Amino acid sequence: MAVAAERLLDSSDLTPPASTTVTPDDSGAWQAAGWGLAATVAASVLSYAFQILVARFMSPTSYSDTVAMLSLYMVCSLPLTPIFLLITRRVVEARREQRERDVRALVHRLLIRGATLGGLAVAAAFVARAPLAGWLRLSEPMAMPIFALSVVLSALHLLVIAVLLGRLDWRAANGLPVIFGASRIALSLLFVRPGFDVAGTFAAIAGSAALTFTLGLAAVTRGLGRGGRYQPLHLGEVGLAITLNAAFWFLVQVDTIYVNRELPLLAEGGYVAASGLAKMLVYIPLAVGNVMFPLLSAATTTAARRRVLMRMLMMAAALDAAGLLAIAAAPERIVLLTLGPSHISAAGYLLQVGAVLAPLSLVGMFLYEALARHDRIVTIAFAVAAVFAAAILVLLTPALPGLYAALLAASAIVLVCAFVSGVRS
Repeated sequence: MAVAAERLLDSSDLTPPASTTVTPDDSGAWQAAGWGLAATVAASVLSYAFQILVARFMSPTSYSDTVAMLSLYMVCSLPLTPIFLLITRRVVEARREQRERDVRALVHRLLIRGATLGGLAVAAAFVARAPLAGWLRLSEPMAMPIFALSVVLSALHLLVIAVLLGRLDWRAANGLPVIFGASRIALSLLFVRPGFDVAGTFAAIAGSAALTFTLGLAAVTRGLGRGGRYQPLHLGEVGLAITLNAAFWFLVQVDTIYVNRELPLLAEGGYVAASGLAKMLVYIPLAVGNVMFPLLSAATTTAARRRVLMRMLMMAAALDAAGLLAIAAAPERIVLLTLGPSHISAAGYLLQVGAVLAPLSLVGMFLYEALARHDRIVTIAFAVAAVFAAAILVLLTPALPGLYAALLAASAIVLVCAFVSGVRS
């Protein structure tokens, strides 16, 4: 566990008056951001390499099925994100109040419930494997229970990472996703083969998730006393987190949905591919913000919280500025290195869509701040911004400038409301 981060958590700004105080070490927050950035870049590279590798083993049809199922895998995983952030915050609170045993009780109860629900889901997918495969147009019925198993094990893997973040164990929390990516590539060499394409891909994912879950669980329970009291998550907290998450990810993904539906010629002309690349300007800062969320949750004074939030915003702005400069300098080279020459038309859209999506990374930092403070005003702002953008896009004559205006206006609504709420608090 990082020593600097320990000193930051134990500082007078972040702990109750009764705790032993130490002079704050501001390097702790930057160290967390550094670990998060390094792990995100490494995991992203490994994820890209994994998709390239499995594509080499498959026919174009099988690879299309695999990509579709990987998208479904993401759809099944994203709704869990706010719940894991709440778990991280609960661990931070227990640690701050010196209730380490409660962390073990929390992990034990959630693992039992997750494994039980997961076992039922895998069993249901096995029983209904044939009709599910037919509905999804898959030629491998056994892919369905293996897919379900991969989602369940990935959820348990993310659970232990959430607890490790709450304990400020940066090395373990950020090392596990890298191990996950590397082991997934290694296992794909074993499982992915002709006739076992989609199922083999998700068998590799399930195996790597099982490995990182086992390693993470050992790290999580190290040094925790037995006993403790389980404190369930409150329904209001869960509802607030899900509302924030749904509104934010709608704003991030709506441009692709809108263009696919209303502007198909632009979609075929490279916009969708450009948007997929430009969203890295949102994804990477969010991953760094996720690592710094425990420090934001641990802040017990307004000054401490603002310092951490400012670091998060500065990191997001710096990453976006660097990304936009790279895109402006060499959009064609970026497309060729990532998507290949068949998608070179995406280069013409890359800078403009990146400039529109980049402010959403700043919006994402306020999502973490709203979760840390149970801020209902900011939650309402997120919901209003999402509804506003949806209404504009429904009423507007389909056009790219209108889409850009709706997204920028939605970002402005959240940023202004979050700033006002922060000043009032």
